[in-house]
Amino acid sequence: MIFVSAGHYPRVPGVWWRGIREHDECVPWMGALARLLPNSVIVPTGPLQDKIAWVNARARFEDIVVEVHLNAAPSGQPRGSETLHFPGSIRGKHLAELIQSRLAYAFSPNRGAKPGYVQGDPDRGILALLKRTRCTSVIVEPEFIYWPEHYRGSREAGCAAIAGALRDFYDG
Repeated sequence: MIFVSAGHYPRVPGVWWRGIREHDECVPWMGALARLLPNSVIVPTGPLQDKIAWVNARARFEDIVVEVHLNAAPSGQPRGSETLHFPGSIRGKHLAELIQSRLAYAFSPNRGAKPGYVQGDPDRGILALLKRTRCTSVIVEPEFIYWPEHYRGSREAGCAAIAGALRDFYDG
């Protein structure tokens, strides 16, 4: 089973930029992925600990969680996509690399498949979604929040790339 989730939730919407809220932009991605993956399950919106508990009550080892976020940077307005996985997970790394190899065609530059540390810093720990779910989880960041025309206009292509990678992961 594939669990599809939008990053954050309305009361804690993630990053903001010029009135754009990360969570609000991720919800349409979740819906598009669910349409392309008819057997997927949408994770209810809510606090992260509630999402993790909800998934863990239903997930088996072979299942997957895909959560969509938008990236941000402390300065500048960088571009590009990346996919985060649990550090040291062979299965997670393989899935993240597969997703990222497809996603990078629509969302370049390719920032790579990376271990999912808080703000990219191993000293700050592993992102909770990746660390605490019972099954393989990835966080897909198709673009930085600064480029709404791009991530909105290329959403269908990005979701098709992610969905294709997920189907290949299960078939391979």
